[in-house]
Amino acid sequence: MSTRQAYDVWRSAMLAGFLLLLSSSASSAQETASAAETTSLSDSVRELRQQIRELQSAVSEIRSESQHYRAETAELRRQLDAVRTTPSTRSLWGVVKHSSVGIFGWQ
Repeated sequence: MSTRQAYDVWRSAMLAGFLLLLSSSASSAQETASAAETTSLSDSVRELRQQIRELQSAVSEIRSESQHYRAETAELRRQLDAVRTTPSTRSLWGVVKHSSVGIFGWQ
């Protein structure tokens, strides 16, 4: 083998080694970036799920309060209807309703 052929073989081997090293470095960098993205993505998904749970809890609490207020309003309406239909208050209600003077003494 001549010096020139040996040099060409050595140069090809070095080039192949360099390309192999470059390829493995790029692959390793992609895997690291992919792992970082996956971790970051997992953290984001976890945070979003926590926020969803908090929002669902808040909505549930609002619905519960709404039902409570509706029940309270219905009870107050029943009490008001009972007061309006009682014979002794019905006549008083008519007087106040048709009076030129309001309940508190003003028109």
